[in-house]
Amino acid sequence: MLIGALGSALLGKEFAIRVAPVGELFKGLFGGILMGIGCILAMGCTIGGFFSGWAALSGGALIFVVGLVIGVFFAVKYLLWEMENHPKMSTGKSGTFLQAKTKGTSLQPLAGIVVVIIGAAIALSLTGQVLIGFGLIGLFIGVILQRSRWCIVRSLREPFMTGDAEPAVAIIAGLLVGLLGFTVIKIMGIGGEMTMVGSNFWMPAIIGGLIFGFGMTVAGGCTVGSTWRAGEGHVKLWLALIGIIIAAPLTAEYIQPAFMNMLPASMKQQMFLPDYFTYLGAVVIMLLILLIWFLFAKWNERTGKLSAM
Repeated sequence: MLIGALGSALLGKEFAIRVAPVGELFKGLFGGILMGIGCILAMGCTIGGFFSGWAALSGGALIFVVGLVIGVFFAVKYLLWEMENHPKMSTGKSGTFLQAKTKGTSLQPLAGIVVVIIGAAIALSLTGQVLIGFGLIGLFIGVILQRSRWCIVRSLREPFMTGDAEPAVAIIAGLLVGLLGFTVIKIMGIGGEMTMVGSNFWMPAIIGGLIFGFGMTVAGGCTVGSTWRAGEGHVKLWLALIGIIIAAPLTAEYIQPAFMNMLPASMKQQMFLPDYFTYLGAVVIMLLILLIWFLFAKWNERTGKLSAM
């Protein structure tokens, strides 16, 4: 994904090493550490815990997104407080290097072709068809994410910031496609029914989601958003990825076991919604939630009732 995003950014002459002010760099690292902690406690990030979990009809995914929204809300409140009371945190010396010329020729597109070829070669050199497939799909997804600027953080943050509904509508469309496709696959028995249904209902999902949501908002990107932005050369998001890489294994080793042992079984269930509502009922519930989210996003965009700006 990272190589694909880098190649795509170079092909579009959008790559540059962008060094943010020190305060922003710190927020990137700190946000990444929180994301690493949150994704392990919740047994998934915005993709595994929310996007894929939602499509897989996981009850934990519903709770996880509640935690995300709460975390995003408080993070936005913090960022607004920081802007008013400590504006120097986000200002100061910054720099942009290796930026392509807006006019005239640039070597970036040629470099992008080379990077994509190298990425494909790396994928094809992996052992086994499964890993080769993962490598090629990851490369392709990196390109798509960078070109589309797809971002779950923006979909949850913008209603509280600018009111822009477009990011939310994009995520809703993706969830709709994933939900219908995943449901058909499970009903036909192609994959196991419990695939992507974590044992995180309800306490791990909401606590992990809250921590992750706060971290991704402060960092300016979730795991996926940080990856393709890092491919564009954003040093802040490089640090966010480093924070995730540091915090996730440490949390899995030292924090998650104690956290899970502390919870009673009733607070960490593997909840598959069709077991309670049938496939039809579960899908209808998910569709109704998506409809409410869509109507809310469009209403807030029109009225600005919950927007800070």
